[in-house]
Amino acid sequence: MKENWERGETPPEPEPHIIRELAAAALPELRHCTPRRTGAGLSNLVYKLDSGGRSYALRIYRQNAVVARKEASISRLLAGSLPVPRLLASDWSGSLYPAPWAIMEWMPGVLLADEFRSGSMDAKSEWHHAAGRTLAAIHDIRFQEAGFLDGELAVSEPLALNGEGWRQFIAHCLEAAAGSLLGTEATRRLDHFGVSFSPLLDLHAMLPVLVHSDYNALNVLGVRTGGRRELSAVLDWEFAYAGSAMADIGNWLRYEPRGTAAEEAFAAGYRSGGGFLPERWRELSLLEDMVALCDLLSRSGEHAPIRTADLRRLIGFTMDRAEEGRQNVI
Repeated sequence: MKENWERGETPPEPEPHIIRELAAAALPELRHCTPRRTGAGLSNLVYKLDSGGRSYALRIYRQNAVVARKEASISRLLAGSLPVPRLLASDWSGSLYPAPWAIMEWMPGVLLADEFRSGSMDAKSEWHHAAGRTLAAIHDIRFQEAGFLDGELAVSEPLALNGEGWRQFIAHCLEAAAGSLLGTEATRRLDHFGVSFSPLLDLHAMLPVLVHSDYNALNVLGVRTGGRRELSAVLDWEFAYAGSAMADIGNWLRYEPRGTAAEEAFAAGYRSGGGFLPERWRELSLLEDMVALCDLLSRSGEHAPIRTADLRRLIGFTMDRAEEGRQNVI
């Protein structure tokens, strides 16, 4: 499972007095806050700042300022209408600290990954339904073209959401580390998978929407309000881009066998939130998630043996699920 993956390279961990200086520069009342490192995030540093009975989140970024600016822009766009933390202060100039950082409101709720480990089947289905419903609202944000986003949410590098674009990207990953890590037999099977299923991307063209790109139970908080389970926060937007809604759906259902109650609840929630699922949405979501899996594998190896083993298994599992619902595509 992803929660067991090795952490990526993180920024240097600041001393508590440095954290307080950053916090006070943003909000003077945080000068005497109590910082506590959280376990959130595989690559960035996140601290909970407690002061005067209120809590805030300090996020220190591993990547460059563009990522911090992008998350700030997404917060300004979505906070208030969707469960996204409000940005209170940020700095990517390097004047106060070498790495980009931001202070956000601390969001209430329980981590859905914890709920899925211990909750009842009915509770888990409700959470999946809530996750689908919220994701549909996120996907209501549309773009004119697909691609990677800059700090102001403009497309800086276009992407092709078609079969040819899919095959070219997978080939690129295989030429990098992914091919050698998968091995000859699995690579041959992936080639055949692409020939059989990638034409679906041409038959079911998707309009570009805001894609979270890491939409899973490790990045989502939930609360129970009036007997109903709702998402209270969708966190960690650093990988967001303009693309196919199927990418987030594939990510959420990455570990789910085909036809489970969880899958059905999620799909029902997505539809109830106004989201559109085409006839072959399961295969389309598996195709889109395969892009993410191969990209991750191409950046794995001996330094991340747990992640590498999980990705190899997931690539096979993804092809298995697609072939379970196999139909003639061409």
